[in-house]
Amino acid sequence: MTTSNLGANSSAALPGVEMGYQLRTPAFPVQSLLVQTLNVRSITHKIPFISAILSKTQPDALVLTDTKHKDIIPHHPDYVTFATGESPQVGVVVLVKTQLRPRLCNSYSNTQVTIQLGD
Repeated sequence: MTTSNLGANSSAALPGVEMGYQLRTPAFPVQSLLVQTLNVRSITHKIPFISAILSKTQPDALVLTDTKHKDIIPHHPDYVTFATGESPQVGVVVLVKTQLRPRLCNSYSNTQVTIQLGD
């Protein structure tokens, strides 16, 4: 996956860290993404709060960090959920709008996940 369509700051990406998305066809309708991040510091009692964020702000993607529980994963009918994390001290959950047709490309041990949008 390569970096594209991220604007002027895309060249400032950290070496070895994949950021952004690649459009596979010019017809794909996404020109920009609203990505929200939230360090939940343990997801245990925050599922209702996360559902409220998704319903109220409707981001294209919501990235939850520091979830600390691999078996508590939020779900929402309008989003596809991706989760990674084996250690009890870390964990990342990414919820992406279903209409963006997200697909998991790669999941790294505790803190990274690569998601492709479109077909």
